[in-house]
Amino acid sequence: MNVLNQQPASEPQQTRPRVLRTAFPTKGWLFATFLLCLGAGLGRFIGYRLDRNPAAQPAAATQNQLAAGPWGTLQVTKIAIERPDEFISVGRFRASTNRWFFEKFTPDQLRDLFNQNSLSAEQQNSLSDTNSWQISSNGIYVTPGDDIILGLSPIVRENIYRVLSSSPANYYQRYPFIIRADQADEWFDKNGLAPATDQLIRGLLYRRGDALCFADMMEALSRIPSLEEKRLVAKMFSRETTLLVKLRVEEEKDVEPLVKYWGKLGQAKDIRPLLESLARTPGGATLDIVHLLTPFARNRLYTYPFPSENAIENGHDCFWSSMNFFNTEPDDRFTRFDEVKRTLQTDYYPVPGDPTFGDIIWFVDSNGTAIHSAVYIAQDFLFTKNGANSNEPWILMELDDLLTVYAIHAPLRTVAYRLKRE
Repeated sequence: MNVLNQQPASEPQQTRPRVLRTAFPTKGWLFATFLLCLGAGLGRFIGYRLDRNPAAQPAAATQNQLAAGPWGTLQVTKIAIERPDEFISVGRFRASTNRWFFEKFTPDQLRDLFNQNSLSAEQQNSLSDTNSWQISSNGIYVTPGDDIILGLSPIVRENIYRVLSSSPANYYQRYPFIIRADQADEWFDKNGLAPATDQLIRGLLYRRGDALCFADMMEALSRIPSLEEKRLVAKMFSRETTLLVKLRVEEEKDVEPLVKYWGKLGQAKDIRPLLESLARTPGGATLDIVHLLTPFARNRLYTYPFPSENAIENGHDCFWSSMNFFNTEPDDRFTRFDEVKRTLQTDYYPVPGDPTFGDIIWFVDSNGTAIHSAVYIAQDFLFTKNGANSNEPWILMELDDLLTVYAIHAPLRTVAYRLKRE
């Protein structure tokens, strides 16, 4: 894991939600914080809480036994959780006509962009028609229409959407749903979609670094006649890849090194008896590491906030989740980024060496601007909440997967911070 030592990061930038967002409130800095950590999810539709019993299904059902480290020996299984049917609505899927905003473009620059891409004659004529343009003081709005959007080739979509993604006004291109390119077949495997629907969705994917992106959900759903088929698409794009992790404790094993690793800030008294009981078990035993996490993480892992908790308005995002990891009762001071940054400067210190359980990992760009925050657990996986809204669960994710999700606009570095009072 590449953890770089530097001063606390500056104000966070907006980050992307996974997919399917709906309108959200604009409430000063809370709105900025919501965008900041908004990660992957079913955002245009209403999510709900899986409350300790997530609808989980295997994804790439391989179980790895990791090399032993200070955390012990871990068995990791990748799974994917999807929201239950009753928590997904596709009845009112069309909010408005899609518009593209080409920020700081002049008419000549926009024509050049279209001319430089391999558009069909019909696409070229439609997009260059100034009747579909709205020229403003800082750019040009274009209303392309569903036929044009759905007809773009992957390379043209990639080129145009890369330009669009530079402006926050293009919400869906800036914050697309993201799949690791090397995992695309797993995402589409056994999805239950009709061949025509499967082909439609695959044809709308476009490349961004190591990721495949999808930004045209509304247009895609408009071409799917079956409500049940729409629901299947929505469920597929509500999917979150996460990890089930178990600790293997061999019979008669000295558990004190494990207690030292997992038993931070008063947890040792509860963890030691549990681990000792495993070491007394004939043949040894395994334990889900959810039982080794802090109460804050243990009560939330694999669950979704209730919509009634107003997670967006309350700012319960990635920074709030990270800063509260060791708190029994969540501290809502951490809904304010200035308080997050102040606490990081006063109560934490940068870690020049390897991270350990409970370290906060910040994802920062080349300017030191905070993009995301998560908590280091062990090996290369982290406890994360990829967005403030109720569509985003608290999950465990591998570092590489998080970097794929958050580094679609620019390369990111990771910086570890540790509590001084550990």
